[in-house]
Amino acid sequence: MKLNKNNQKSLIKSKIIPFITGLVLISVAISGCNEAEKPIYSYFYSFENEMEDWTKDGTDLGNPPINWTIERSQELSYKGNYSIKLYLENYNDAGKIWIEKEFKYSPNTEYEVTVSYMFATRDFGEINLFRIITGVATTSPETSDDLTYQDDTGHHQDEDIEFIWLEKSYAFSILTSDTGKIYVSIGVWGTWETPRTYYLDSVNITFSKVTKDEIPQIEGNWIINYYDWTGNLTKTENITITRDDFNVKFFSNNTEICSGTILVNNLLFPYNSTDFFISGCDFGGLGISKIFIHDITYMKTELPLCENCNPAILSRR
Repeated sequence: MKLNKNNQKSLIKSKIIPFITGLVLISVAISGCNEAEKPIYSYFYSFENEMEDWTKDGTDLGNPPINWTIERSQELSYKGNYSIKLYLENYNDAGKIWIEKEFKYSPNTEYEVTVSYMFATRDFGEINLFRIITGVATTSPETSDDLTYQDDTGHHQDEDIEFIWLEKSYAFSILTSDTGKIYVSIGVWGTWETPRTYYLDSVNITFSKVTKDEIPQIEGNWIINYYDWTGNLTKTENITITRDDFNVKFFSNNTEICSGTILVNNLLFPYNSTDFFISGCDFGGLGISKIFIHDITYMKTELPLCENCNPAILSRR
């Protein structure tokens, strides 16, 4: 059974190149190409031929134990005859189930990753909805803390109108470890005590390598200006930033105050106003998760560096 595609909702954030089932494509123009063009590696999975090396996993499925299954199914498909069926009897109000796949690329290299797929749901209304799991990581996810949670599972119609196919797409930046492994996961998180069924089909994953010359050269001497909630300057601090490709360190009086990673900004509005941001630099546990790089002379923290403060401003000195 296939549903009317006019009912689809699109969450696409970036263009997806043409694909061939089971093959990887390198998107490089045959004529007129130049060294600045970045290859895009694209994979497409329709599950017409087994699981195509995707594995199934779950966590928080006990206390009490609950039933769940992930399997190929002919009950419903967006394209072809098969899809992946996810069934979760979420009576413990905590279950999480997903499929995952391992990819291997260059070690210690940054990639932009887009994960797109068709998602069939009959969840209606605005309450008692599950949440979607979609993420990329350098290690295989095993616990709830390893997973990335996205929007809800609802099609947001006012009544139950059976299954509707929604188009989902999420973009990520990731810096590989020494192994070069990247794990992609797709699934659902049960947030209400009820059984639910969903279907996945037409999964498309693209990898685009971030070249080192794209990374903004922010190394050097900076000033951090701290402000209170009324906009008054409360403190000024001189710092030095060092950079090793994608990795940065902040020093104050020759003492390291934080270290982080420069990532391509694939965040959603209103956090997508810059091309890059620094992740993981928490200034000694003060809770800073992101520093937005507006240009090589101006940066701004996502959160305040002190209680009752505005975000701090970093400028060149």
